[in-house]
Amino acid sequence: MDKLYHSLLKNKFLILILLLGFSSFLILFLAETYLSLVPRVSEILRSIAAALLTSGIVGFVFDYQTRKEFAALVSATVQTELLNFERRFLRKSEDKKSLHAFWQSFMKEGLSIIIPEDESGVEPMTRVADISAAIVLNSVLIQEFTLVEGGSKVNIDFIIKGKTYKDINSFSRNLVVIGAPGANPLSTTVMNRLYGLPFDVESILNGYVFAVDISHPQKYLENPYIIPRGDNEAAILKIKDGKVVKRFERDESKHKDGITQDACLLVHGIVPKNDGQTLQVLVIAGHSRFSVMDGINFVLNNENWAEVLAKFKGSATATVLEISDSVPHGRKINVAEPPHLIHIK
Repeated sequence: MDKLYHSLLKNKFLILILLLGFSSFLILFLAETYLSLVPRVSEILRSIAAALLTSGIVGFVFDYQTRKEFAALVSATVQTELLNFERRFLRKSEDKKSLHAFWQSFMKEGLSIIIPEDESGVEPMTRVADISAAIVLNSVLIQEFTLVEGGSKVNIDFIIKGKTYKDINSFSRNLVVIGAPGANPLSTTVMNRLYGLPFDVESILNGYVFAVDISHPQKYLENPYIIPRGDNEAAILKIKDGKVVKRFERDESKHKDGITQDACLLVHGIVPKNDGQTLQVLVIAGHSRFSVMDGINFVLNNENWAEVLAKFKGSATATVLEISDSVPHGRKINVAEPPHLIHIK
């Protein structure tokens, strides 16, 4: 009844015209029966009544046909877009089979993109660069790597930057962690688990660390993966038995978009949980906010990386990217170290 009531209200103008049309014929009949009307007046009244009645009927028919045609048009448009999406999806899948398989393995059980937020009031609540990176990753995953019938299973979640996360048992979805240790505390937790290190490890003897300028102490830089750069350039350092064996430097230009050399570390693996379940994790640890975005663009587009990664079948691996050229001139990404097994303690 409510539906009928709303429908009648929506078409009250047409109903009024129809009532006027029928009323006009009734009045004309009564007038001609009981009153003496001039034929010319009768013709005019009859024409007006016919016009009103015809307008009402035509209005109803037009309204019905318009809604019917509109619904058909919407249905056809939706079907066409779904087909076009499927064609685009299938074409992309053919071009990026390994990438598709990689991201589907993440998303089939649900995926959380993790970015940090600061509650101390010292830094911005959430960095614009982190939000932008998360949105880009989320959008491309949905557009290019989500099955039509599967729907979107990607979330963007926040963690507290000043909190220590001893384990990842509280997380129920696979994780993409955006930001290097020091910038995102969950990066430290995940890397410790993949390297087989305790959560309170004080120094890294094997693996990768970030050499940064700590002349202005920050509590978030008090991290085993963060070391002072000293007189050298800022860099991602490869450590073996406590010694630096390779440097992937970052040029710290004074201009915001003038970084002409940069580096990004990608760490991927499967982490077991206490309940017997596992989580697939990927850390995108850029040395700067620019190289974080470079890392995201890389993992969304590099088919060869995904193909090589698949051969390790979830074993913990690291990939190092070197980036050259400034942002305005187009960043160039070079795979300095392709996916390789990390040293487990």
